[in-house]
Amino acid sequence: YVGQQAVNKDKVTQADINQPTGKAAMPTSGAAADNFAEAIEALTALGYSAIEARDALSHVEDKDAPVDELIRLALRAMAGM
Repeated sequence: YVGQQAVNKDKVTQADINQPTGKAAMPTSGAAADNFAEAIEALTALGYSAIEARDALSHVEDKDAPVDELIRLALRAMAGM
């Protein structure tokens, strides 16, 4: 599976987004879930793995934040890790 993940590193699937990280629950439906999916895609476009992006987003307390705010907070969380 790891080799397959390396081949498809630029593709973020719904399974990647929903994969549990052991942290706070991620939104699973509605606008918040769409925002999280878009934030994960943006973070992976910046070179972070989907796992890193999901982990950073799990630290965001405001689950209803707009996409740009989610990205900013996730980047801040990654800087502090």
